[in-house]
Amino acid sequence: MCRPPPIASSANPVLLGSIYLLFVAGVLLHGLVIWDDPFKRGAALLAGVAMVAMTLTMARRGAFAPRTNLELRDGDGEGAAAFAVTAAGRPAKADVLLEYPDGERRLGAARGEVPSFRSLRRASFAARPHGEEIAVTRELKVWVHRVSPEQESQALPAQLEVHLGTKPVTSTSSSPADRLCCR
Repeated sequence: MCRPPPIASSANPVLLGSIYLLFVAGVLLHGLVIWDDPFKRGAALLAGVAMVAMTLTMARRGAFAPRTNLELRDGDGEGAAAFAVTAAGRPAKADVLLEYPDGERRLGAARGEVPSFRSLRRASFAARPHGEEIAVTRELKVWVHRVSPEQESQALPAQLEVHLGTKPVTSTSSSPADRLCCR
């Protein structure tokens, strides 16, 4: 499956930060105190500085910022098509409208099945007004893909329209390898 395993129990920022600091401190201790060989000491100090520099660069670029993810997945023919909405790593309920040539289907859920994916004309997802997690995220990532029989993800072309206030923001994936993002 393409979905990462749930890590809700270990997603506490204080716990993750403590583990990170423990490992950086261990590398720096080897460079400052434990090792006697100057080459090993220099390599450990260089590795410790590189770890901190990379982490700071990732933080400045928003890698750790909470985001809302919308996944629309077509099964491999045997598996059912499905959608999933997560915000800040947790399931987030949304009002879902699935439009087909012969009618529409409305759902209110964080995840669910999409019947007849091949005949799906449009899928609309509206954040719930009182959804706490949706409000705190500033980035939206949309992933429309098909899962092959070999369990590999194959991106599908899609068009995204996001309404923020009165002005719509439109994005189109020209390449099937794109994942659509709005910030």
